[in-house]
Amino acid sequence: MRRDLTIKTGSMAGTSDFRVMAPIKKGFVPSLDATTYKTRVKYVLRALNSGRANAYEYELARVLSDSVDRVGRIHSVGIAVLEPEDDSVDAVDYVLLTATFDGSWEAYVRVIWQKAARLLDLIFCNTEGYVLGHENTYENWGIWLKSRQTEAYFLYATPDLTVDDTRFLRMEERVYRRASGAGADQIVTRMRIPSPEEIARRSVFQGADPTNAGFSETLTPEAAGRPAFRHGILALAGLYRLADFYPPGTHDGVILHRAAHELLPEFVTMINTPAYAEGVKRASRRYEEALHWLMTPPDVAPVRQKLPLALPPQSPLQDRCNVQGGILSAYPASDHGCLLLLQFANPAALAAFLDVLQVTSAADVLTPGQIVTNIAFTVEGLRQAGLSDEEVRTLPEEFVQGMERRAGLLGDVRWNHPQRWRLPASNWALGINAPDLPEGAPAPRISMSSVHAVLQLRLLTKDPNKDPQTAADARKPLMAEMNRLVEVDPGVRPLSIQWMQRQRVGSSENMKDHFGFADGSSNPVLDASEAGEVYSNRVHLGEILCGYPNLADETAPLGDATNRAHAMLRDGSFMALRKLRQDVEQLEDVLCRATRQATETAGPDAPALTREMLMAKMMGRWPTGHPQAGQPLTPTPPPDKGYNDFNYDADPQAQLCPFHAHIRRANPRLSITKADAGARPPRIVRRGMSYGPPVDSQAARSAPQPERGLVFMAYNASLGEQFEVVQSWLAGGNSSGSSSGVSDPFLGLAEPGRLRHFRFEHGGQTIRVALDGSDRLHDEPRPFVRLEWGAYFFAPSKKALADLQQWAASQGHKPAVTWSVDQGEKEIARLRLIEGRQGEAAAMAAWKTALEDPDSASHFVNASIWAAIRERHGGALRTPFGVLVADRDMVYRVFADSDTKLTITGYLPRMLRSFGILYLGRDAGQPDQVYEQESAACNAAIMALDQPAAFELARTVTQKVLGFMVKQMIDYAASDGEASWELTVDVHELVDPLLAAFCEAWFGLSEDGGHFRRIGYRWDWKPGEPPGYPGHFLSPSRYIFQPHPNTTVEAIGAAHGDAARRAMESFLTQFGPTSGPVTKAVYNSPRGTGDIPFVARTIAGAMMGFIPTVDGNLRRILNEWLREGTLWALRARYAGTEAKNYMDALNRLRDDFIPAMQLRAVPELIWRTAVVSQTIGGVEVRPGDVIVAGAVSATQQNLAEGRQDLYHAFGGNRRVAGHPTHSCPGADPALAVMLGFFSALVETPLPLRAGPIPMSLTMDGRVPAPPSPALR
Repeated sequence: MRRDLTIKTGSMAGTSDFRVMAPIKKGFVPSLDATTYKTRVKYVLRALNSGRANAYEYELARVLSDSVDRVGRIHSVGIAVLEPEDDSVDAVDYVLLTATFDGSWEAYVRVIWQKAARLLDLIFCNTEGYVLGHENTYENWGIWLKSRQTEAYFLYATPDLTVDDTRFLRMEERVYRRASGAGADQIVTRMRIPSPEEIARRSVFQGADPTNAGFSETLTPEAAGRPAFRHGILALAGLYRLADFYPPGTHDGVILHRAAHELLPEFVTMINTPAYAEGVKRASRRYEEALHWLMTPPDVAPVRQKLPLALPPQSPLQDRCNVQGGILSAYPASDHGCLLLLQFANPAALAAFLDVLQVTSAADVLTPGQIVTNIAFTVEGLRQAGLSDEEVRTLPEEFVQGMERRAGLLGDVRWNHPQRWRLPASNWALGINAPDLPEGAPAPRISMSSVHAVLQLRLLTKDPNKDPQTAADARKPLMAEMNRLVEVDPGVRPLSIQWMQRQRVGSSENMKDHFGFADGSSNPVLDASEAGEVYSNRVHLGEILCGYPNLADETAPLGDATNRAHAMLRDGSFMALRKLRQDVEQLEDVLCRATRQATETAGPDAPALTREMLMAKMMGRWPTGHPQAGQPLTPTPPPDKGYNDFNYDADPQAQLCPFHAHIRRANPRLSITKADAGARPPRIVRRGMSYGPPVDSQAARSAPQPERGLVFMAYNASLGEQFEVVQSWLAGGNSSGSSSGVSDPFLGLAEPGRLRHFRFEHGGQTIRVALDGSDRLHDEPRPFVRLEWGAYFFAPSKKALADLQQWAASQGHKPAVTWSVDQGEKEIARLRLIEGRQGEAAAMAAWKTALEDPDSASHFVNASIWAAIRERHGGALRTPFGVLVADRDMVYRVFADSDTKLTITGYLPRMLRSFGILYLGRDAGQPDQVYEQESAACNAAIMALDQPAAFELARTVTQKVLGFMVKQMIDYAASDGEASWELTVDVHELVDPLLAAFCEAWFGLSEDGGHFRRIGYRWDWKPGEPPGYPGHFLSPSRYIFQPHPNTTVEAIGAAHGDAARRAMESFLTQFGPTSGPVTKAVYNSPRGTGDIPFVARTIAGAMMGFIPTVDGNLRRILNEWLREGTLWALRARYAGTEAKNYMDALNRLRDDFIPAMQLRAVPELIWRTAVVSQTIGGVEVRPGDVIVAGAVSATQQNLAEGRQDLYHAFGGNRRVAGHPTHSCPGADPALAVMLGFFSALVETPLPLRAGPIPMSLTMDGRVPAPPSPALR
């Protein structure tokens, strides 16, 4: 149970959008002039914009760097002052900042904090509650930004084009504008995008423009510096005018002084350099005060004084026993391992599992042949362990969102998009024989949202000098250990096994991947003894484990000791897990073709391009089998054993190691200096293993290639600042200084309709190699590496595991509710304020919004209001919307009133305009006995409906509808010659046929005679056309049963009801009672005999009671199941099995079905009208008052107390003695229908997954090959 996840930062294909809206302070700034904060922020923005416009539009050459440019990833930024049109006392002015940038929020805000915080401080210090970025940690500043961030509901930005790409393309165009041929190609191949700081530094102090790709003529220092100095003086003069409003000597003055140094870094260097002394002397005659102010060194806030944070002489880790093994350092040689994806049916199962789990620690003394054990949890697993929704939302946002939602930022697009993942197979039953299935294999698959944890086991090699064990022998002890752990509790659900293995290089301990490269040789190190001389490669402990400082944060992030979710993170690490399929055959084809073509086209003096050389150019290291195996493409081999002590300083133009080589993209190996204070280069610790058999070079090429690849595992303390940045670089970033249009040679994806190429320099010549892809627009690519699936996990410390075990064990059976009584009380106060200020009509509309709006429900606003009424207002509350009755027992008393205090007859005027007068709008026990006469036959027939039969029909219909749509789509694809098919189903495409089937089975409707159409709700229906079933029975229900329907509902409900009644009369006149048991019973009853209009309106009313209730509950429960991942959890739990019957289905689904319906019950509200004065709770009720019984409040109260009672949603249980008059007779058959529907979704072997739009499901697959002629 959780609120909808609000992702405020809009994102599309790696480009993101960010907006902050902060209220401006009231009052006056501390200056001589009577200036408000609003006026001051306007002065600042105008001055900044004027200076920037002058630099771009007036200066002949803008050489001083721009603060926005220095961030390096901002496409656009705008800042506005929003002023309300009214001048009321409570009117609030806002500063609105909007920015479009490359990458994720986490990485972007880090760079902003590093390079532009002082500028933003100058602006936002004028707003309420602002946390100064320069004086506070990145984390605390980020918390303030998020608190003022508004949601991006729509974003359009040019995809696949970064800010650095625009710089590169301008430089490239300049080259080809003036040069051609091999010379131009060589310049472009060697071209690196200079940073704005480098452009300014070289233009000002070296007299050459680095963006001119070597064509620039060098100026003398004097000639280069004079324009920049004049520009700086003008900018300083403009900034210093703001000192009148940010007076020196005040803290506001300090903020302005800091901002000036951030805005004019090169000019500050110039005026403090002796070479510019004469210029300073001349300028001082006019700007002496401003120059003296700027030449004064700025203060440095304590949080930044030690940055970049020096590495400590000793690791700050105090207890290695608390850290899981295999994270800080790799395990000793292990040839075999496995992953087991797990789900826990309940917290008790998780507690039992953790109670027996013995996780290996970093301090354990390991022995050959031992099994080492690790565990990591998804965010859903942590919820199952007992973390509340509020606690979960304090965890890093990228972890909470998960890998699938971050796909665009990661570059997981097109064939790597989550909608195309080949998900893990449900293969636990296959044990040691569980294979890696090829695409299209008919096996149940596991949605990643159903996974709670991943168990990792590795079998340490007994003797590295001997041949490794066979897979079968190694898997037996691993399987036995998994069985031991799984069998501890029936609620421990093993979902999918992924077997793993390492491939040795010969008989040595060195490992390689399927492409033939040494594996895992460049991980960062923690000990000084392992650090390199050229490239240290040593990192802070806080880059790997949570709870410790890192290079840019002296105070450990996520260190709130009062938050148990933060405390849980200490000594743990986040893990990115990705299954990467390697297409060795495709790579070999490309290598052979490229080297053959290079040989055929090479000139007599051209150096040979061998297979190994091409592989080395693609990777940046030599492959195994080469004399220099593992060595990087550097002028001299690194001296260390792992060939890791090197950088690219000696190869700045990528003449040896291409800019786009895999290792250069993944780690540019830049040195961090004092000037980079606040930067946090991303480093990750890789601990993956291969899967699939080793490549057999002797195997026949015509034989199907077995599945093989890499199970990638990366540990890091921040997914957003570390793994995600590296992954985005590989997919298409500018990390090495070149265009993002050239992706990683191995991991990159071809653009649609584009043959992907890899360009590099070899022997002084530019070489272009065609990789994958096609110039035919819709051809299916064949990438070297394809993402099969992935997820984010957290690997807790051993202490945190013990805490999780205790939290899970202490939960009991009552769910943790997400609504808040305090929040509900605040909402009630807000609504009362509206009533006091704007009147009853405005308040009534506001109450309707709070109680009925879907957004209010998804954020638990209405649930919080109901809870507050139950707990703080005695169970009932008078409002302009009506007297709200929230307490469960009071709600039941409203239902069960003996028609002496409350009446249902308020429905009658609405019924008269719609279906006509029904017994559903009459009180019982009246002298005329009309209710009893008109309801008896209908109610009895509905209660007699066969529940098991209803369940079977619902399950069958849903399965058939799904099967028909899939077959149709496959037929279409086959007819069009497509290789694959894809189908997205909106929920109404399943629910409408299901309800139509019961309109026919129970009520006898059909399309015969043209009186009805078998359709759902249609907005384009016109009077005079046949009404639809079930479509025309939805809106009349809303019109009649909602307490306060709007005019649109009234008009549509009346028109649809009247049309359905007339059609029903015509239908019954022509066909009589039909075979529908309910219609037949009413038609043949004493009251119905000979009275077609009565039968027609009675049956229409019965259908109106059934259809909207089932429709609403099906949609809401499915929405909840999709949001919570329940559907996927159930499909994983019961993969490949079917419920034997209705009771079996009830036992399988009830623990997930009932809470979801209790949370989102339909109808939510049931209303009556007071007849006499009375008291409900503490509310004095007067005749004529509308009494609104919160049926959903009652079911939510049951949910909170752990009671599995649904009948408040049906007005009570009609099968018990003394039931309320209008309790629904069809409650049990309706529940059977709903369970049949959900059983079909849980049981279907079709490859369901969440669709791309809300309330949709997607399926896809390969088009089956046509049968051979001999089989036709």
